[in-house]
Amino acid sequence: MSLFKHAFLAMDEADVVLEVVDARFADMMQNVDLERKLLRNGKIVILVFNKLDLVDNKADYENARAPNLYTIAISCAPKKNINHLRALIFSKLPQGGKIAVVGFPNVGKSSVINALTGRHSAPTSKQAGFTRGKSLIKLKEDVYVFDTPGVIPYDQRNEFQLLLVNAKSPNQVQDIENPAVELLGWLRKSALWGNWLKKQYDFDIGTMNAEEALEKLAEKMNRLRKGGLPDTRTMSIQLWHDWQKGKSKRK
Repeated sequence: MSLFKHAFLAMDEADVVLEVVDARFADMMQNVDLERKLLRNGKIVILVFNKLDLVDNKADYENARAPNLYTIAISCAPKKNINHLRALIFSKLPQGGKIAVVGFPNVGKSSVINALTGRHSAPTSKQAGFTRGKSLIKLKEDVYVFDTPGVIPYDQRNEFQLLLVNAKSPNQVQDIENPAVELLGWLRKSALWGNWLKKQYDFDIGTMNAEEALEKLAEKMNRLRKGGLPDTRTMSIQLWHDWQKGKSKRK
């Protein structure tokens, strides 16, 4: 059975659906079409803004809020608002029931489940798409939760966005330089993330275009090919790995 079918079967069986998004990129990760479908089918939808510890202020995620959804911002490590999330879930299931946890790959769905249960119930990994299949975990008496694979909306297949929100590994992208150039251009224009390159690499993009910036960054980081030419592919992979592996926090 495909990963998508596992996820949709879990949502079909569930009484409550937790849509987990990375609070830093909530507007990119929220699946509005899925929410509408779930609400039409009578599901209770809770929009969970995860990784609150990596957010500077509510402006990062408050625009993603939607009518008819319950919303809560949490952090799994360190734990913050987990008890509030647990209480919200139980208040919607007074007679017991099932919960589906969905979202992009690697958004922290399994970490949310482990935080809710207080034990290591679901496997976790930084690798996108780590959770496979559909598993049922007991949260408390008569309340069970599905841990499902991430559901990538069909209209959100842009590789830059998937890399940005850690929903795809750089190792899965054949032409990694194009989204790396796009990332550099995005960082240069971003009011929220504009200082990330300076903090991460002591590198100022200045007035350079993104293609030139990638070459200069490769030279600065000593990512060179034979003859001293900048190895932009290796630098692109490093850039995305640094962004994804817990280093994409504004400072």
